[in-house]
Amino acid sequence: MGNCKTTYCLILNKLRAAGHRITEQQRIVVREILSNQNVSTKELFYLVREKNSNVSQASVYRTVRKLENLGLLQRKSILSIDASQFQAS
Repeated sequence: MGNCKTTYCLILNKLRAAGHRITEQQRIVVREILSNQNVSTKELFYLVREKNSNVSQASVYRTVRKLENLGLLQRKSILSIDASQFQAS
């Protein structure tokens, strides 16, 4: 994935660079955030559960917190990926 240009791939690479192990649950959460921006974390949880019923609410919240701590996501009452993080330098 070193030559990846998609936002999805770049987010996963930033998580890895920060020392996080990438799980299938996290991949699903990131895909759903990218597909459904401007949803609440609770709505995100329900969207993720539609894709995989084994993903817990705690996994969704932990992934959101990791993305937020890395400055990749802004959480107010809705979720939004900060696209400026992924522009070519």
